Amino acid sequence: MALNDPNDGRMAQRRHELYADMMDLVQRRLGEYCVGTNEAALISCDLADLLADQWGGQNLTFPKEYRRKLSHLEMEIFDAFTGDNLSEVAQKYKLGERGLRKLITRVTRRIRDGAQHGLFDKPDPA
Repeated sequence: MALNDPNDGRMAQRRHELYADMMDLVQRRLGEYCVGTNEAALISCDLADLLADQWGGQNLTFPKEYRRKLSHLEMEIFDAFTGDNLSEVAQKYKLGERGLRKLITRVTRRIRDGAQHGLFDKPDPA
Protein backbone atom coordinates (compact mmCIF):
# COMPACT_ATOMS: atom_id res chain seq x y z
CA MET A 1 0.00 0.00 0.00
CA ALA A 2 1.38 3.44 -0.97
CA LEU A 3 2.13 6.15 1.57
CA ASN A 4 -1.00 8.26 2.26
CA ASP A 5 -3.12 5.88 0.20
CA PRO A 6 -6.74 7.14 0.47
CA ASN A 7 -7.80 3.55 1.12
CA ASP A 8 -5.54 3.34 4.18
CA GLY A 9 -7.74 2.63 7.20
CA ARG A 10 -5.93 5.02 9.53
CA MET A 11 -6.08 7.92 7.07
CA ALA A 12 -9.77 7.28 6.42
CA GLN A 13 -10.40 7.28 10.17
CA ARG A 14 -8.51 10.59 10.60
CA ARG A 15 -10.50 12.19 7.76
CA HIS A 16 -13.73 11.02 9.35
CA GLU A 17 -12.62 12.48 12.72
CA LEU A 18 -11.76 15.81 11.09
CA TYR A 19 -15.13 16.07 9.33
CA ALA A 20 -17.02 14.97 12.47
CA ASP A 21 -15.16 17.51 14.65
CA MET A 22 -15.73 20.29 12.13
CA MET A 23 -19.43 19.47 11.79
CA ASP A 24 -19.84 19.40 15.57
CA LEU A 25 -18.07 22.74 15.92
CA VAL A 26 -20.13 24.38 13.17
CA GLN A 27 -23.37 23.13 14.70
CA ARG A 28 -22.42 24.41 18.17
CA ARG A 29 -21.31 27.79 16.88
CA LEU A 30 -24.43 28.24 14.76
CA GLY A 31 -26.49 27.35 17.83
CA GLU A 32 -24.71 30.12 19.74
CA TYR A 33 -25.95 32.54 17.07
CA CYS A 34 -29.52 31.27 17.42
CA VAL A 35 -29.60 29.19 14.24
CA GLY A 36 -32.05 26.32 14.63
CA THR A 37 -30.79 22.80 15.33
CA ASN A 38 -31.98 21.33 12.02
CA GLU A 39 -30.60 24.23 10.00
CA ALA A 40 -27.25 24.03 11.82
CA ALA A 41 -27.01 20.30 11.08
CA LEU A 42 -27.77 20.86 7.39
CA ILE A 43 -25.25 23.69 7.10
CA SER A 44 -22.52 21.68 8.84
CA CYS A 45 -23.09 18.69 6.52
CA ASP A 46 -23.06 20.99 3.50
CA LEU A 47 -19.79 22.54 4.65
CA ALA A 48 -18.19 19.10 5.17
CA ASP A 49 -19.28 18.06 1.67
CA LEU A 50 -17.92 21.29 0.21
CA LEU A 51 -14.54 20.78 1.90
CA ALA A 52 -14.36 17.18 0.71
CA ASP A 53 -15.25 18.19 -2.86
CA GLN A 54 -12.98 21.24 -3.00
CA TRP A 55 -9.98 19.95 -1.03
CA GLY A 56 -10.25 16.17 -1.28
CA GLY A 57 -6.94 14.50 -2.12
CA GLN A 58 -4.84 17.39 -0.81
CA ASN A 59 -2.35 17.07 2.02
CA LEU A 60 -2.72 20.00 4.40
CA THR A 61 -1.08 21.04 7.62
CA PHE A 62 -2.94 23.29 10.03
CA PRO A 63 -0.58 25.60 11.92
CA LYS A 64 -1.26 26.32 15.58
CA GLU A 65 -1.17 30.09 15.38
CA TYR A 66 -3.08 31.74 18.18
CA ARG A 67 -3.08 35.09 16.43
CA ARG A 68 -4.93 33.53 13.50
CA LYS A 69 -7.65 32.12 15.74
CA LEU A 70 -9.14 35.54 16.24
CA SER A 71 -10.85 36.60 13.08
CA HIS A 72 -10.91 40.21 12.08
CA LEU A 73 -14.66 40.28 12.58
CA GLU A 74 -14.42 38.79 16.08
CA MET A 75 -11.91 41.47 17.04
CA GLU A 76 -14.03 44.22 15.47
CA ILE A 77 -17.05 43.07 17.49
CA PHE A 78 -14.96 42.65 20.65
CA ASP A 79 -13.50 46.15 20.26
CA ALA A 80 -16.97 47.64 19.73
CA PHE A 81 -18.14 46.25 23.08
CA THR A 82 -17.51 48.73 25.91
CA GLY A 83 -19.13 46.80 28.74
CA ASP A 84 -22.42 48.64 28.75
CA ASN A 85 -23.55 48.43 25.12
CA LEU A 86 -24.36 44.74 24.72
CA SER A 87 -27.73 45.20 23.02
CA GLU A 88 -26.43 47.89 20.65
CA VAL A 89 -23.44 45.78 19.52
CA ALA A 90 -25.63 42.69 19.18
CA GLN A 91 -28.08 44.61 17.02
CA LYS A 92 -25.34 46.21 14.90
CA TYR A 93 -23.73 42.84 14.10
CA LYS A 94 -27.05 40.97 13.89
CA LEU A 95 -26.24 38.67 16.83
CA GLY A 96 -28.29 37.52 19.76
CA GLU A 97 -27.17 38.92 23.10
CA ARG A 98 -26.38 35.41 24.32
CA GLY A 99 -24.22 34.77 21.25
CA LEU A 100 -22.43 38.08 21.75
CA ARG A 101 -21.71 37.24 25.39
CA LYS A 102 -20.21 33.92 24.30
CA LEU A 103 -18.11 35.65 21.64
CA ILE A 104 -16.78 38.15 24.18
CA THR A 105 -15.95 35.35 26.61
CA ARG A 106 -14.24 33.32 23.86
CA VAL A 107 -12.14 36.26 22.62
CA THR A 108 -11.22 37.31 26.15
CA ARG A 109 -10.07 33.74 26.91
CA ARG A 110 -8.00 33.55 23.72
CA ILE A 111 -6.36 36.89 24.40
CA ARG A 112 -5.58 35.87 27.99
CA ASP A 113 -4.23 32.47 26.94
CA GLY A 114 -2.17 34.02 24.15
CA ALA A 115 -0.72 36.65 26.50
CA GLN A 116 0.30 33.93 28.98
CA HIS A 117 2.33 32.28 26.25
CA GLY A 118 3.82 35.55 24.98
CA LEU A 119 2.03 35.13 21.67
CA PHE A 120 0.90 38.72 21.45
CA ASP A 121 4.28 40.24 22.23
CA LYS A 122 5.60 42.47 19.48
CA PRO A 123 8.72 41.09 17.82
CA ASP A 124 12.00 42.86 18.57
CA PRO A 125 13.02 45.12 15.69
CA ALA A 126 16.08 43.72 13.97
